[in-house]
Amino acid sequence: WQGRVTIEGRNLDIVVHFKADGSGTIDIPSEQAYGLSLEKISFKPPNVAFDLQAGSDVATFRGRLSGDTIDGKFQQAGHKGTFSIVKPNAGTATSVSAAGDIPVVLRTPTGDLHGSLAMPKGKGPFPVVLIISGSGNMDRNGNMPTAHVVNNDLLMLAETLKEKGIASVRYDKRGVGASAAALSPNHPLLFSDLINDAAAWVDNLKKDKRFTKVGVIGYGQGSLVGMVAAKNSDAALFVSIAGWAEPAQVRLTAQMQAQPPSIRTNAIAIIKKLEAGETVSNVSPSLRSVLGPQRQPFLISEFQYDPRKEIARLTMPVMIIQGANDLDVSAKQGQELHRALPGSYLDLINGMNHVLKDSPTNPQANFATYSNPDLPLSSELVQVLTQFLRSVMVPISATSGG
Repeated sequence: WQGRVTIEGRNLDIVVHFKADGSGTIDIPSEQAYGLSLEKISFKPPNVAFDLQAGSDVATFRGRLSGDTIDGKFQQAGHKGTFSIVKPNAGTATSVSAAGDIPVVLRTPTGDLHGSLAMPKGKGPFPVVLIISGSGNMDRNGNMPTAHVVNNDLLMLAETLKEKGIASVRYDKRGVGASAAALSPNHPLLFSDLINDAAAWVDNLKKDKRFTKVGVIGYGQGSLVGMVAAKNSDAALFVSIAGWAEPAQVRLTAQMQAQPPSIRTNAIAIIKKLEAGETVSNVSPSLRSVLGPQRQPFLISEFQYDPRKEIARLTMPVMIIQGANDLDVSAKQGQELHRALPGSYLDLINGMNHVLKDSPTNPQANFATYSNPDLPLSSELVQVLTQFLRSVMVPISATSGG
């Protein structure tokens, strides 16, 4: 069962596994915690209850089953919230692949990463791009079903490029979707792991005779992952879509400014220690989902990278795309990336929001597009991106016919 806990305004994705023998486990991907044992599991229709021993505290879940959904109340150490979990086959998630996609796998020492290859029709070889998804539990299609975010933007991007004669590979990151098993509970996930995985995908594609030049497209957090991986793997080009220019610790500190003084002071102190490479064991329950011990190795690794410095190191053609109606990553971020690499191409697309769709400026209507997979991609995005990719990756003789 996939879903989330909402507590004190924060959302925490969870995956609950109920077993036939009456036992169960819970995964908390954002904290790199998997297979935590559940206790006191009870099902007296329609009531469902289970507990999780969380350090010296006990987290309690008390809910009611309705159809394929369990909704209820969550409590831990005096902190109260709600939870909602849904069966994966209950229509909350889309298929990881589109019709005609070819399954592809990247073998790694700690497990396989699974992806989808969208191959154009006709005789190759074709140019190919690696599409890197954003933060959290975002899958290869750009969706986060547990957060009710299903818009298929990256799947649609792959399908659009396929129609334009450009192949693409998109994949589930470690710990996400079909690649969940590639995240070892004995080794915490590092931001550098995501970079190394992306670079390995590029290296594999460069060896594949079905393809000519290999480019990288990074979306959201995947922008920083992609720019470093593109440099390390000597990709033919790099495209940043909705990418941040500010380092993660700057954004995280800014987010904490809205918290009550006691929480804000504690959070900023923890962030500074993590930036210095030091872990912190004493983290209040209200901050564990963001700054908890399980998450700290990833943050320490991520804090070592400044997107402005990383993009400035690139020598291949670079395009930066930002939506003017993006409520998550402002146009200013794209402009700062462009200033860091003046030779890059910058396109600020009017009307485009964070999920690459045309949207109203009204926040509520804008966010409504995040869960509407029927909306097409921004037409301007398709035009400028395709033009850039073809100008770099397709020989002039191949484009002479228009």
